[in-house]
Amino acid sequence: MTKKSHGRRKPPASPRSSSVVASDVRGEAAGPAPSVAHSESVRWRSIFSFLPSLLAFVISANTLWNGFAADDSHQVLQNTLIKKLSNIPLAFTKSVWAFVTEDIVFSVDQYYRPLFSLLFTINYALFGTRAWGWHLVNILIHAVVAWLVFISVKELTDRNWLALMTASLFAVHPAHVESVAWVSGITDPMMTVFMLASFYFYIRYHRERRGRFLWMMLGAYFLALLCKETAIALPLIVGACEMFYFREATPLKKRIVRATTLSSLFLLPTLVDILMRYGALGRLVGGARIIPFLVGLATIPIATVKYLALMLLPVGYSYQHQTNFVLSIRSAQFFGPIVVLATAAACIWLSKSRLLGMAALWFLAPLAPALYAIRSFEPENVVQERYLYVPSIGFCLAIALAVEWLVRRKPLGSFTRPLALSITLVLLALWGVVSIRQNLVWDNDLSLYRNVVMNDPGRATAHVALALSYQSAGRMREADNEIHTAIDLDPSDSRPYVTLAYFANALGKYNDAVGYLERAAALAGDRPYAKNDLATVYLNIGLISWQTKDYQRAEENLQRSIEVWPRAVGWYHAGRFYFDRGRLDEARAMFELAAQHVPETYPPIHLQLGRVYDLIGQKGQAKSEYEKFLNLAPPESANRSEVMARLQNL
Repeated sequence: MTKKSHGRRKPPASPRSSSVVASDVRGEAAGPAPSVAHSESVRWRSIFSFLPSLLAFVISANTLWNGFAADDSHQVLQNTLIKKLSNIPLAFTKSVWAFVTEDIVFSVDQYYRPLFSLLFTINYALFGTRAWGWHLVNILIHAVVAWLVFISVKELTDRNWLALMTASLFAVHPAHVESVAWVSGITDPMMTVFMLASFYFYIRYHRERRGRFLWMMLGAYFLALLCKETAIALPLIVGACEMFYFREATPLKKRIVRATTLSSLFLLPTLVDILMRYGALGRLVGGARIIPFLVGLATIPIATVKYLALMLLPVGYSYQHQTNFVLSIRSAQFFGPIVVLATAAACIWLSKSRLLGMAALWFLAPLAPALYAIRSFEPENVVQERYLYVPSIGFCLAIALAVEWLVRRKPLGSFTRPLALSITLVLLALWGVVSIRQNLVWDNDLSLYRNVVMNDPGRATAHVALALSYQSAGRMREADNEIHTAIDLDPSDSRPYVTLAYFANALGKYNDAVGYLERAAALAGDRPYAKNDLATVYLNIGLISWQTKDYQRAEENLQRSIEVWPRAVGWYHAGRFYFDRGRLDEARAMFELAAQHVPETYPPIHLQLGRVYDLIGQKGQAKSEYEKFLNLAPPESANRSEVMARLQNL
């Protein structure tokens, strides 16, 4: 029996237009199926396409009263590079954290996101430090994404109501709060604007075979890369779409050629982004791999299941989600998630739905970079809600398909549409209420980390994070209480003692600080990430001992830090120590090692090398390093006058 085709777009003039919409489930017609809120007596209205944007705005509006939280204190309040419009060119030649010019830890960051820095520069020019303006921009970008979800799904399926359901569910899902309510979380929504635009232009190109859509597709993809590197997932989605979704009666060989050719076009903008990234960072990838490869690999299934749970169950949203690393593939923590994922994959396969397969791909492909990066994370950061912003498009499409499937079930008779409508409205209301409530969590650091503790009160590191927030707010009594709560919860955890050492050092109690650090070293244990913690502990003992003129203990611990974890920050500080002690050959060796592992654009390493070469008589090399420092250091650098004076004497 033929279905009526309410709201179907007129076919374009192109003779290829008939190939755009593939059959979906078990050979069902490509036209729009009956769906929630759709009846034969109700015509589609174009204004409906803006409902998801309206929902996104309304659900996020209470963030306008929030302040700054987490990285905002650095990226907004302390970021010198965004405070002048004349610095806009620097957004394309420096990393996101380039404003922290003197801190070697941030010099090795891998974040090249020039459009993020550009947006922040414009925001600062418009709003200064008035937080409401920054939040308004985030809300508007999220609203644009919700609209793009609608038009992309509509263009892909030619089904208005399915697109409306998908985009509306996307607009209100509470997993998006971190990306929208957190000012510095805007990278994912920004990237999604251009990623969805690129996907939309791809579908238009497939429909009409007009070259302008191809160029627009590649241009939007390039802009997405400049927002965040995870846009690299898009060529995979496009290739899979050509291979499996738009297959019609096309022979397999032709589909392979078509998918390969189209996907290869993305190589040019990707290569340009790589070259720009290399020029700004001095490397293509960064970030320490603190977890063994096999441990990281074995942890991917449980992390994926946790991401699915965050999409399915609107509870437990937090800035931190503790996920213990899976140490063996023979453990239940590995096999349990594998069974869950295999079952989900089997259900998708048995459904024979190309569209459900595309939904799964939209969930997994953008999530893959975050899963790959697991080895760089500590347990509380293995799962992070902002990484679900793009994958949730696929999840919301799958939910909309499930509702649409329910409408088709004839045994329910006249109850199907009211039931489907009720399910959709309940989901929208439930997710919306949770989102509005979760928005308040991102008001400031204290509210953020109180929520972390509320969601995981038995985890010691949650209390440590809250203690640091109290300390930053000058509330030392509460900070001390949280630290001792952490110690009571897990006496074997070294990190509360590291935090106590930080507090003691800030108060000038150096002997107490060293004592706490030595206790932390004794508790480091054999966790997968213990190497990172232990190296940091030894480094800090060395620096404090140097400050208190206990030079023997300082050298011993600086060397221990390097032995445990050879890295730029260890070599750099050891070089500073040797330089201070007049041991110039050892200082030079340390600085030269550090220079091999930090970007060429990091000014302090050139200053230190220049000083060493100057004192040992290598005048030519000293002059070269001094000149590099002057070219790279900010105008307000306190060392510029010293370097200029030394250059005049060389």
